[in-house]
Amino acid sequence: NVSDAISNVQPPNTSNGAQGISGSTGVPRVPLNLEVAPLAPTPPQTGLTNSACNAGMNVCDPINLRWVKVTQDTAGANLAIDSYDIERTAYELGVPVPGGVVVQTLTNALQMVGSYVTFVDNAPMHNPITFINYTYKYRVRATQPNPCPSGGYTLPIDFPPPCTFSGSVIVETGATLGDGLTPASAWIMNAGDTIQVQPPLGVTLATTSMTVVDPSGIPVATYVSTTSPANFTWLDLVPGTPYSVTYTITDTAFPPCTEQLVRYITQQPTPACSLTSIQQQPSILVNTATIYQLKLSVKNAGAEPLTLRELDFNWTQPNRITWNTVQFPSGATAPGPGILSGNFTVTLFPTPGNCIGSGGCTAGDLTVPANGTETLLINMAKTNGNPANITPSVINELCVRYQTPTQGLTVNDFTFKCRIIPSVGPGNPNACN
Repeated sequence: NVSDAISNVQPPNTSNGAQGISGSTGVPRVPLNLEVAPLAPTPPQTGLTNSACNAGMNVCDPINLRWVKVTQDTAGANLAIDSYDIERTAYELGVPVPGGVVVQTLTNALQMVGSYVTFVDNAPMHNPITFINYTYKYRVRATQPNPCPSGGYTLPIDFPPPCTFSGSVIVETGATLGDGLTPASAWIMNAGDTIQVQPPLGVTLATTSMTVVDPSGIPVATYVSTTSPANFTWLDLVPGTPYSVTYTITDTAFPPCTEQLVRYITQQPTPACSLTSIQQQPSILVNTATIYQLKLSVKNAGAEPLTLRELDFNWTQPNRITWNTVQFPSGATAPGPGILSGNFTVTLFPTPGNCIGSGGCTAGDLTVPANGTETLLINMAKTNGNPANITPSVINELCVRYQTPTQGLTVNDFTFKCRIIPSVGPGNPNACN
């Protein structure tokens, strides 16, 4: 106002008042004695309760922190700090997680009773894809409203508090390739291969879990061992699929310490059928010198023996011909379909199946040697009159079902389904077509 040299009221009386701030030109000291409460069963610091983590919910909540209130600036002048920044940085296997830095601001600290400021945080327990546990580093600083200066950060502290347990070794038996340390060098493993987690000298393992995660991040299996060393057996999963496998290893100390190691395993791809088809070699099914008899050569081009489980035939009955038996090398036979055209099956599992003769089919009858051949005889006969001799063309289709030692020989293991007449099937070895 020019006449009285007094300014107008700001903000105007009709508006809300300006928010006041309180601060100091001094730089606040760094907070002292930053602490984080450990997980049970480790006893917490006096005045704190244990932090807690829930693997099933993938959360650590609460994470209990505290530090001494800042009451002076760096020059020793008194001040009152009402707000603090709490910085949390996530780590995975000691490496900072991209985007893993979170800063939260606590206010109204002056209303807290006593000389400590307390803060309760929550954060994910593990990576939801790899299931590797996170570790966190916390720092705290005293803050003032702008333009007043804020203080410096404390040195970081770790959550969970660090454990000195380390040095376990993972040993596999049976992998065909790889060292398991990276996805590119994954162990190639098959059902029955074994994995052992060996503790360092002087450490006894209490529990060890093995969590298998598929490429999309979905856990497909978790196994727990309570032995020391810990022992696991790999089970068949999807052939050719790479898996990340996280081992969480806990010792018997009190309080217990936990170590995590990650390995990479690719399920061994299912080999192709190793049997020779009649299209590849017509001589696998030929007439013998005996009328109404065919010789079937089951030829194995693979490097391991095959155990026969089933023979699935489809045939067309010639006029006045009956199919009596399928004869094995020992002389044992399985009954044929007689005069019924179409599909019929010779079941060879469990041994002796439907073989007849002295003791039924032998182990040798059911084994096609590696890079070898097993010869079967198809015995037919005339029903009446004097029909012409049969030809190999009476067999329309033949699918051989077998198992191998590397894929397993139990009822739950993979069974190859390999069509050899008239040609290899497009679904082999998973279907006969």
